[in-house]
Amino acid sequence: MRVLSLELEQFRNYAALRFSPPGGACVFIGENAQGKSNLLEALALLSTGKSFRAAREADLIREGAPAASVSADVRTRHGVARATCLISRVGDGARKKFLRDGRAVSYGQFIGGVAAVTFMPLDLQLVGGPAGLRRRLLNASLSQCNRPYYRDLAAYAGVLAQKNAMLRAPAAPDRELFATYNDQLAEVGARIAGARAAYVRKLASEAAIVHARWVGAPPELGVSYRPTPAYASEAPDAIANTLRAALLAAAPFEAKRRVALVGPHRADIALTLRG
Repeated sequence: MRVLSLELEQFRNYAALRFSPPGGACVFIGENAQGKSNLLEALALLSTGKSFRAAREADLIREGAPAASVSADVRTRHGVARATCLISRVGDGARKKFLRDGRAVSYGQFIGGVAAVTFMPLDLQLVGGPAGLRRRLLNASLSQCNRPYYRDLAAYAGVLAQKNAMLRAPAAPDRELFATYNDQLAEVGARIAGARAAYVRKLASEAAIVHARWVGAPPELGVSYRPTPAYASEAPDAIANTLRAALLAAAPFEAKRRVALVGPHRADIALTLRG
């Protein structure tokens, strides 16, 4: 996959930019606050549909402008594709619109059309930081290359939000509805957990090769998926049944703490050296 051209309009500090990078690796050199990171942010935006550093999406729009646009022509294995993200101010926030080859598409259809990996100094926290960072890595990676995963992730997040809202409500949870939520979480969560486990196995294999090339002999780098709960088999039905049993057992504790405690939203990645 190669970027053939990048076009910015009212994006960050760029009033307008037309840029066609040369072949091979590109290194941007310049003074601070000149827009080097903004170029990389724009490319990442066309991959994941989100900024990797903006706290507010309205901050992506150049000061004083009503809207911004980012477009790129990208050569993929399927030919040349044009990806566009339009960002418009709405009150204090912003609204995004996505286009593929000039045709409006949903976020779910847009993500992954342009595959990209970003790495920032802050990403070193993937090793020692909270589990949420490592889950975000899995979700961002899998959503780009596996559209069913993104749909499952969105569905899981919706059900989880409903369940948590019920747990936080003053009234006692409706047992029948609570059971329905848990059944949906188990079914969708099993597919998420299975996809993650398979992905992490591939990641572990690649990471071990790179690590050995860098440091030579052991300690061997290990990367493994740590689901919550742990399961003995990766068969979808087996994972779903394990999740159902764990959700049932956790119900009293969830009611006490008023938050969902079991499922892929609590999983982690383990990074080890020599075990």
